[in-house]
Parts: sequence; structure tokens; C-alpha cells
Amino acid sequence: MPAQIDVLLPVYNTARYLRTSLESIRDQTFSDFRVLIIDDGSTDESRDIAAAFAAEDSRFELIALPHRGLVETLNHGLDLVTAPIVARQDADDISVPGRFAIELAFLEHNPDVCAVSGCYFDMDRHGLPTSINRWPTRMPPADPFAIPASEPYLSHPFLMLRTEAIRAISGYRHIRHSEDADLYWRLTLYGRI
Repeated sequence: MPAQIDVLLPVYNTARYLRTSLESIRDQTFSDFRVLIIDDGSTDESRDIAAAFAAEDSRFELIALPHRGLVETLNHGLDLVTAPIVARQDADDISVPGRFAIELAFLEHNPDVCAVSGCYFDMDRHGLPTSINRWPTRMPPADPFAIPASEPYLSHPFLMLRTEAIRAISGYRHIRHSEDADLYWRLTLYGRI
């Protein structure tokens, strides 16, 4: 039986942060998940760290690919998803322990919402907060004709969305430095974010 959440975690030369990132997923209060660690041809120790972690916890799987870039890596991961919910995390990010439970509960109680994310804070190299970025509890409506445009933006590394939604819009596309913004614009055609 598939997990309730499949986590897409692309990795490319992030050995310095990877174990801490994976530990933050392992330590979630919600535990019915599978993590697809998709290594995009790392040349540092990232692949070894991911393999060791996968050997420790059967919910974690390493998929080793040649270097192809973020969009191809994420779309490859999407092809492997079997859960009804997809969560994203980058290999240099840390999730608070209740993240999955909170985001999943929000999606379950709001069937018209196809994607959700949360606020975050930036850290320095010692793990100390450098800023807090708070997003409104309700996003203003997206308006491509406003000046400046009102973009539908969610924090991409902490995104959780319905698998049917991301598949309905055919996953990620190559939009230079904006694959996340492009994804959100297309998701607004599918449901509320």
C-alpha cells in the first residue's frame, strides 16, 4: 500500500546539509511518508550520505541519476510518485517536526485547495536565524495584469500538493529561474493554492 505522502527531495552537491535535512523529515510527527532522494549526479559525498540514510530507514529511497538539472530531476521523481500527496523539500532545508501533519490537515479540510506551503526563516552557516519571512494566511488573488503582477507564490521547498493537480498540469517546465512560479500560475487553473 502506498504511503500517504511522497516527498521529492532533489540533491546536487549538498553534502554539507543533507543529513540534517533528511533527519528533519525522519523526525516528522506524521510518519506515513516515503522520501524519494533524487541525486542529480552529485560529485561530492551527497550520494553516499543519501545511501547510508536509506539503509537506516526503509521510508527513504535513493534514486541516482546522471546530472540533468532540477526540472528533469523533479519530473523524474514525479514519475515515481504513488501517493495521493506530494511534498517538496530541498536538500539544504529543514522542516519543523509538525510540518507534514499541519499541511496535510489543511489539504484534508480544504478540498478546493490543491497546494499549500508555510512560512520559513533563513539561517546562517551556524543554524542561527537571520530573518523571518511570514506569508499571509490567505494569499491575495493572482493578477498577471496588475503592475507589478500579483504572483501566486508559495515557498517551494516546503510545498505540499495533490498529486492529481501536479499531474494534471504536466509537472515542471523549463522556465529559467522560475520553474516554481510557472508551476503556481498553472496550478491556479486547477484549484486554489
